Amino acid sequence: MKHKFTLPAILFIAMSTNLLAQNNYLTVSEILVEYNNLGLSSGTTASSTYTVRGYVTLWQNGYPQYQNASFYIDDSENGSTTLLQCFRLTGATSTDQRKLVVGDYVEIQNAQLANYYGNAELKNGSFTIIRDASPAEYKGETTIANFLAQADLKNIYQLTGIVSGLTEGNNMTYGNLTLTDETGSVYVYGILDANGQSGNFVSLNIANGDTLTIRGVYSLHNSQVEIKDAQYISHRKHEEEPTQFMGAVSIAEFLAAADTKNIYELTGAVYSIYDSDKGVILIADESGQINVDGVLTADSVADAFSTLDVAQDDTITINVIYNENGGVRNAVFVNRSKYVAPPLVCQCGDNVYYTIDFDTETLTIYGSGDMWDRTEPITQYACSISSPIQSIVIEEGVTSIGNYAFDRYNAFCFDALQSITLPITLLRIGVSAFRGCNNLSSISIPSSLQRIEEQAFTACNISAVNIPANVNYIAMEAFSGCPLTEINVVTENRTFSSLEGVLFDKEQKKLFLYPVNKSNDVYAIPNTVEWINHEAFYGNKNIISISMSNNVKGIGLYAFYGCEKLIAINLSNNLEFIGTECFINTALFLDEREWDSNGLYVNNCLIHAGSKEIYEPNDPLYRIIPLCLILHKMRTRLRKEHGWSNKIQLI
Repeated sequence: MKHKFTLPAILFIAMSTNLLAQNNYLTVSEILVEYNNLGLSSGTTASSTYTVRGYVTLWQNGYPQYQNASFYIDDSENGSTTLLQCFRLTGATSTDQRKLVVGDYVEIQNAQLANYYGNAELKNGSFTIIRDASPAEYKGETTIANFLAQADLKNIYQLTGIVSGLTEGNNMTYGNLTLTDETGSVYVYGILDANGQSGNFVSLNIANGDTLTIRGVYSLHNSQVEIKDAQYISHRKHEEEPTQFMGAVSIAEFLAAADTKNIYELTGAVYSIYDSDKGVILIADESGQINVDGVLTADSVADAFSTLDVAQDDTITINVIYNENGGVRNAVFVNRSKYVAPPLVCQCGDNVYYTIDFDTETLTIYGSGDMWDRTEPITQYACSISSPIQSIVIEEGVTSIGNYAFDRYNAFCFDALQSITLPITLLRIGVSAFRGCNNLSSISIPSSLQRIEEQAFTACNISAVNIPANVNYIAMEAFSGCPLTEINVVTENRTFSSLEGVLFDKEQKKLFLYPVNKSNDVYAIPNTVEWINHEAFYGNKNIISISMSNNVKGIGLYAFYGCEKLIAINLSNNLEFIGTECFINTALFLDEREWDSNGLYVNNCLIHAGSKEIYEPNDPLYRIIPLCLILHKMRTRLRKEHGWSNKIQLI
């Protein structure tokens, strides 16, 4: 490496004289300044001698007990490539006969400065070890690429690769060869046998194409990377292991080759991750897919796949060998690129569209007018997705949420849906729009809304609903399966009203919905009520007793179905019809004491005819009176006075 210094020679001489007087030695940087000031031509040597201190950084060849010892020193604490070569030194002191190692802090004494083909060199001196290097450490097994990247001049690594470059002569005597794995190649300058002896390589019976495992230290020779005097560990003959790296192929080409010997490079998108530690994954490209039973890191570490930061949909490149089961085992990681979701824009109305932010799991609907009414959720349109959606934002301008738009039963990407933002332009929420979204616990209905269609919020986790002024239609099962405790209507609404959390029409002549989780056990229906709607009390688990005035003329289908605690009810004397199955699975229906002659009577009204256990089609009573038909006449009048009333209707 070239150095440029600007200190005047006379200043340097004064400085170095002072340093010598104080320390009796120069630093490497100072000796390089002296070398530049001398202006030696190539191949010449200065007559004066110098004493220099520095760290042994890199071995070239030989040992210090021989005259051809050749190594480099540097005076930085961590070593660098700013090196000063030391050549033909006379050896160690009498008290230290061992060879120098990388990291020793040494003093080179009485050495001459020379120009060796343009490089600064010290020669014909002697040295003393001032401070021993810390011991070298064994760093374990790694790939050749990682070994080269470390450029660790001191510590020992284990490498495994394919042997090439062996020729007759010294190569076969000392083991000079090239070692290659799937990540790169390195030159090995000599291999010691199992006893640590040099020149006995032939006894190891290693040939080109064999797989060889060695341990060694990173080194340089004439600026070329090598491993000098590597330690032999083991080898396998050519016939037992793959011999070539075949390059990049498609998955289909790899499977067609079915080559159990050679190494191939595969690149594909990660479709599934089955074991995030071992790296058991499924990858796919345009040609097909393949199971990968484990991915090693680039330096061949197992069970560390999680450290590679590979996620589903990322693209991964691995080096693999075909396994007889049609997949690969212990692939070696090469690289990966993170998945970037393309912008998703899908049409869901004539002028309405949606996009998805996959990072925030938010679906945004924008545009103008109505969403389409379909029979499947919008994410099953042309832009089908399966990623979870936590939030939905509907922007101003959208006037209608289409039928089944976010139906969780048909699109499980809405399992996690927790929040909805609705625009003030919204007029309608369609059939089953949010059906089954059981993580949705609240809904803020905009003042513009007019219609809530059938099962719009069925099985959501909503406990309270506030109905604004413009809502003029709420379907019978709009909130079925929701754990409602109250329904409140603003006084400005012209169609609906509420009283104590119960939903009525504006005049409170019709009771539309009694919340299923309302905690009251006794309830008196207001005297204004003339009609109890279908499923009005459906499934309430708390109500025990209900009373009504004689103004009630009709009770709808399934009105009290499933009110398990309901044991007492005063029916209106002016009932004209009651819907079928309105008292099924109530305490009234299940209590044997209420049954008389295979008929259930409440307030002397016949509620049900026939057995409550088995309904036989051939039973005369079954044919005459359908299941759970209620006749409004009292029993005595029904049997003795007036007979069957022509006012009775089946609904």
